[in-house]
Amino acid sequence: MAQAFYQAVSSLPCELASLLSGLPPQQVQEITEIRLRALAPVVLHQACGRAFLSREGKLTQTVCGAFCMTQSGMQECFHALCGYSVHSMQEQINQGYVPVKGGHRAGVCGTAQRLSDGSYAVQEIASINLRIARDVTCEIPPWLAQPPREGILIAGQPSSGKTTLLRSLVRQWAMQCCVSVVDERQELFPTVQNRPLDCDVFSGYPKHIGMQHALRAFAPHVLVCDEIGGQEDAEAVCRAVNAGVCVVATVHADCLKELRTRPTVRMLVQTGAFSKAVFLKGRASPGQVRQVYDLDADG
Repeated sequence: MAQAFYQAVSSLPCELASLLSGLPPQQVQEITEIRLRALAPVVLHQACGRAFLSREGKLTQTVCGAFCMTQSGMQECFHALCGYSVHSMQEQINQGYVPVKGGHRAGVCGTAQRLSDGSYAVQEIASINLRIARDVTCEIPPWLAQPPREGILIAGQPSSGKTTLLRSLVRQWAMQCCVSVVDERQELFPTVQNRPLDCDVFSGYPKHIGMQHALRAFAPHVLVCDEIGGQEDAEAVCRAVNAGVCVVATVHADCLKELRTRPTVRMLVQTGAFSKAVFLKGRASPGQVRQVYDLDADG
């Protein structure tokens, strides 16, 4: 677990990376996020709370003596996380994040300037949230152990374990049938080494394009997507269902009302591709199922 933390921080500039890399393994193995804000202390988040990084490279519970980010330091972190090639990351930056080697992801917040081609250049970086990706799995409910024949939406709050459950399900199902995964943000299976057998991973593809390629050339029994939403995704889901493929995807929603009222999620539900909605318990119990709704009966 600690190795994922050290890998993620290695993408930061030398001074900050050196301080964070010096933290002992027993302290970093449960860290999920590193929050950087201009003119503010570096904050490290764990399930049990948060801590600050001191100027000596230690964890502390007090702001006094904490390592604070300068505005120029924020800009340097942004460029480092982009591999010093901001232009090559422009499409992801437009969506508010930067993919980091190893499946980690850095959310980016700053002042946006709209360019002539419709894209955005982010200037005066104000906040960065570096999320540590870990190849974590969880226990699978018995009724989900067999590959599904009808579509499933896995729903929950941020950090409720949607990706963790989806990763666990793919590993289970791939032993029994052909599974295609569209991993746009490279969080499910960031490296070739950790991908299960009989599983084709479309890594970094926009979801609607990855789904289209999977349907055309790989004939999956189950098509899996993480964090799905939007008109293009809904249309791609419809094409998959028309081709006889079962779609399993995650969405941000904490209750049935959100599924019905949030426009991007509602479009997915209205495709008729999903027969069940699986709601997770939340941050305190990542990957654990709280409730299952039959969307066909409810609709």
